[in-house]
Amino acid sequence: MTVGAAGGRKPRALVAGLLGVVAVIALVVGVVGAQARALVTSTDAYLAVAGPALEDPELRAAAADAVAARVVAVVPEGSLTAWLPDDAGSAAGTLARAALTALVRDATARVLASDAAAGLWRGANRVLHQQVSATLQGRDGAVVVTRGGPADGVTGETDGAIVALDLTAVWDRARGELAELGVPSALLPERSVLVDVAGSDAGAAVLRVQHATSWLLVLPFAAAGTAVVAGAGAVLLARRRRRAGVLLGLGTATTAALAIAVLTLLVPTGAHDVVGLLVAGVAERAAAGVLGWLWWLLAAGLAATLAVVAPRVHRRVARPRSGG
Repeated sequence: MTVGAAGGRKPRALVAGLLGVVAVIALVVGVVGAQARALVTSTDAYLAVAGPALEDPELRAAAADAVAARVVAVVPEGSLTAWLPDDAGSAAGTLARAALTALVRDATARVLASDAAAGLWRGANRVLHQQVSATLQGRDGAVVVTRGGPADGVTGETDGAIVALDLTAVWDRARGELAELGVPSALLPERSVLVDVAGSDAGAAVLRVQHATSWLLVLPFAAAGTAVVAGAGAVLLARRRRRAGVLLGLGTATTAALAIAVLTLLVPTGAHDVVGLLVAGVAERAAAGVLGWLWWLLAAGLAATLAVVAPRVHRRVARPRSGG
C-alpha cells in the first residue's frame, strides 16, 4: 500500500514539475511577446522608440549619405557638365558629381539637425511602420508609389510596391535650401527618395522574421493563458503546495534572469547604413522596455518566494524560544 502510494506520487510530482516549467517559460515569453506585439501593431509604440533614433549622429550621417546617393544618381551627365566652365577637363563630370554629392549631403545633414527634423523623421517612420505592419497582417498596405518612376535609387527591379523608408520630405527641404543657395534646378531633381528596407541586411532580416512569424499577433494571449493554466495545475497537483509556490517563484526569477542575459546579447550592432542603424536603435530601446518588465518579473518571483518561505523560517526560529 505504501509502495503503491509512493509510486503514484512520483508521476504526479513529475507532471506538476513539468507544468511549473511550462508556466514560468510561458510567463516570460508572454511578457516579451506582448512588448513585441505592441511594437508591431501600434504605430505610436513604434514611434516612441524609432523617434529618438535620430539623435544618433551616425544615423543622421547615414541618412544624409543615402539621400545624396539616390538624388545624384539620377542627375543626367549633361546637367552636370553644363554646370562647369567650358574649359573643364575630362574628369570634370566626375568631379562635378562628387561636388554635388557633397552639397546634397551637407544640406540634408543640416535638415536632419534642424528643429523640423523630428517631425519629418516621425512622418517617414509612421509610413514605414504602417507598411511593415500591413505585410505582417497580410494586408495590401505595403505599397510605396514612387515619384519620378523606378529610378529613385532603389536597388533592383521594382513595380513600386516595396517596403521603404521614405526620405522624400527630407530631400524636399534640402532641395529648397540648395535652390536658395543658387544651385541650378537641373541638378536638384524632384524625385522620391526611398531607402529599400530589404536592401539592408538588418532590414531584410526583420522582414524575413516578420513574414515568418504572423503568430506573433496571438502569442502574448496564448502564452498568458498557458502560464495561468499550467501554473494552477502545477500547484493543484503538487503534494506540497507551499514548496510548489516557492519553486514557481524561483523558476520565474531564474527564467527572467536568463531572458535578460539573452536579450542583452541579441541587440544588433555593427550596422552602418541608415536602415541598419534604425533597426539597431529601435531594438536597443525596445529591449530596454522589455528588460524593465523582466526585472519586474525577477523581483516579483523573488518576492513571492520570500512571502512563502519567510513565515516558515520565522516559525522554525521562534520554536526553540517558546520551548525554553
